Amino acid sequence: MGNNVSSTISAKARRRRFKLSSRSSAASLSTTTSLSTTLSSDTKTSSGKGSVTSDGYNDGISKVLDADNEKLLDYFHIMHYMLKNSWNVSKRGGSEERTDGNFSAPLQEELKSGITVLDVGCGPGTWILDMASTFMRSNFIGIDISPAYPTQIKPANTEFLTCDVLEGLPFEDDFFDFVYLRFLNKAFTREEWDTTLLNELLRVTKPGGWIETMEQGVEVIDPTPTLAITWKAGRQLLEDRGVFVGLAYELEHLLNAHPQTSKAVMEEIEHKVGPWGGKDGEIWASHLIQSLEAASPSIIDHLKWTSEEYQVFWKDYVKQLNDPKCRTKTTTYRVFCQKRNYDEKA
Repeated sequence: MGNNVSSTISAKARRRRFKLSSRSSAASLSTTTSLSTTLSSDTKTSSGKGSVTSDGYNDGISKVLDADNEKLLDYFHIMHYMLKNSWNVSKRGGSEERTDGNFSAPLQEELKSGITVLDVGCGPGTWILDMASTFMRSNFIGIDISPAYPTQIKPANTEFLTCDVLEGLPFEDDFFDFVYLRFLNKAFTREEWDTTLLNELLRVTKPGGWIETMEQGVEVIDPTPTLAITWKAGRQLLEDRGVFVGLAYELEHLLNAHPQTSKAVMEEIEHKVGPWGGKDGEIWASHLIQSLEAASPSIIDHLKWTSEEYQVFWKDYVKQLNDPKCRTKTTTYRVFCQKRNYDEKA
């Protein structure tokens, strides 16, 4: 495994893939290249606002709040490595165990040996490119509704496809050993999760395979005064558009309630925002600043501000998040579980 991921897709799956995605990566996969070269030279985006995602399928900022995400794309690469570092120590059963940081499911040895992995909502492909360079015997496929991922230069054990998961994934049943997704809480409604998304993810997962999802909590702890205002406004905008904003808190229940899954495990980590959190805290502060900048047209319209009022607010917003006295925290959650064998009772 890990030589050319195209060979892992059956003819039937390939025919279905191209039926759904005329813009998928039809060219043969290139030879393995360095991750840094891939990220710097070949991450492409579509033109126009809201046309590409971040590290999240149909990302809430770029899709729901009409973000100009061209200037956000590079920043999502930084966020990936910050989150990887934060999750590198996972607490399980009261003891700390070193993990890869990119995932929590117990698949380290399997990934080293070689398995097939799907990243749903891969965005610019940062997670896949990082994983593919670490686990070179495994094959990785990323899908997204918009082609923000590398189209030419990429490791030989990766492939990226353009498709809409709600229209059906272009793969046969029981195809993947590991299905991964993150930051989709702003992408789908509760009904879509209940009726389509989870069923489709489980359909393409092998019995005994794993599903893992990661989300940021919809609440912040001790927000600055200005962050509290924009956070409330952003949540209201999302709720008005039918977005499942509370997904992070219900993931464990959603997975446990499905008859095809084993008992789900949930983990969470708090992240300090601002100078008190060191370099990672500064990245989180910058992330919140970039997010407001990208979503500002929707926020301004919702709060009925003038441009001048927004500029005054903006300065206070940035100042408060960068204040050494800031004690804001945010939380990320991971939930993972196995797909049951077909003869196994719930």
